[in-house]
Amino acid sequence: MHRPKRVRVFDFVLPILLTLLPPVIFGQAPRVIEITATKDNHFRCAGQKGDPVIELKAGEVVKLRFSAMKGPEFEKDGTAHDFTIKEFKDQGWSVRMKGGDKDPIITEATLVVPNKPGEYKAGCFTVKCGKGHDDMVAKVIIKP
Repeated sequence: MHRPKRVRVFDFVLPILLTLLPPVIFGQAPRVIEITATKDNHFRCAGQKGDPVIELKAGEVVKLRFSAMKGPEFEKDGTAHDFTIKEFKDQGWSVRMKGGDKDPIITEATLVVPNKPGEYKAGCFTVKCGKGHDDMVAKVIIKP
């Protein structure tokens, strides 16, 4: 059976459009930020020593990817840690993580960075994870 030319062109153009349109319509894929929640109750980011400093741009979309291990204490449902910025908790900036015993459990959260530049403290504020819990912090800097 012979197809008209415009159907062949459509068959060729459609896959290209389906590949190119989502980034144009929805913008760039979110930037991924890798954060480790350790079993000794610290946040860590690759390439940084000590408590992490995470720099964000107001209004950008980011994907926080947590690798979490259980500390000496955790909740009955297996939640081991949380990552919360108290000022933006109502905007989704409170992510609860399950923790692995031997291997980390990955938790991802895609969030919009608030439009309020400044320096903020993120911490494991709502899940008691053991000794050192109060020191489990990161600095989040939101730039305009």
